[in-house]
Amino acid sequence: MVKPLTTRGFALVEVLVAGIVLAIGMAAIVSIMSQSLANQRRGEFAVAAASILDELLSEVVLMGPDEFGLYRPLNGPCEDPWQDFTYEVAIDGAEAPGLPATVLATVTDPLGRRHQCETKVAPRPEMEEEDRDRRPEEPFDREQRHDELEEQTSG
Repeated sequence: MVKPLTTRGFALVEVLVAGIVLAIGMAAIVSIMSQSLANQRRGEFAVAAASILDELLSEVVLMGPDEFGLYRPLNGPCEDPWQDFTYEVAIDGAEAPGLPATVLATVTDPLGRRHQCETKVAPRPEMEEEDRDRRPEEPFDREQRHDELEEQTSG
């Protein structure tokens, strides 16, 4: 038995509508995936920038704000594997003896986004104090202190 022409035309319209709905759904999925990948990449760059900032500020603390610029450039490209990142360190107040310096570290990622961290860093203590005797006046008995703490917690 042959179906009427209107039934076959209706089936063709159904197939076309289903194809359009499927295409819209696929386009939405591709768009969401590309946004997700871009967000993941930005997140990876943010984590890498935070790590670089931590390393820079640790070096400023280690070397001292007044001597950091003598051992490392204050700006430039980062070392491998982060050669696509650039950094800049601004130290304000390092020349004031005994006062903390304000350190602003900036890292620029490959997408051009800037990540900054500002902190105060105290100057390094003078190394001339090495001869000073740092032993306590009275010896410290660790076993006795441990026993005292045990008695306090149990009794």
